[in-house]
Parts: sequence; structure tokens; C-alpha cells
Amino acid sequence: MADDVRARKLQPIYNALDARNYKMAIKLCTKKDLERWDIVKTLKAHALERLGKVEEALEVCAEVAAHKPTDETVRK
Repeated sequence: MADDVRARKLQPIYNALDARNYKMAIKLCTKKDLERWDIVKTLKAHALERLGKVEEALEVCAEVAAHKPTDETVRK
């Protein structure tokens, strides 16, 4: 059940990225209940990179790497 909730909360972010609406993806990544998840930070970094904000994206990636994530979708 927890995976269903997680997938439901992440789906709008994936949809925004698929639609190349990177600003919306970043906005969705800053929701209070999601912003601390490593996968959300990783998706935010991807959107930032696509918008040309490479330095900011690298900062977010460094923050995620500092947590030493074990989730395979975050580590790659």
C-alpha cells in the first residue's frame, strides 16, 4: 500500500517531466510532504538541469548523494 501512495504522489511530477514542463515539475517537487524524499530531489535536479540551472542541479545532487541513498532509482 505504501508503494501505491508513493507512486500516486510521484506521478504528477513524472507527467510534468514527460510533458517537458520543467517549471511545473520543480513546483510539484517543492510540496511540503514530498520535498524531503531523495527521489523527489533527484527529479527536481533533473528539471533544473533541463532549464539550464546546472549549478543548482549539482547542489541538489550533492545533497542527495550525502544521504547515501539505497534506492536503486535514486542512485543511478
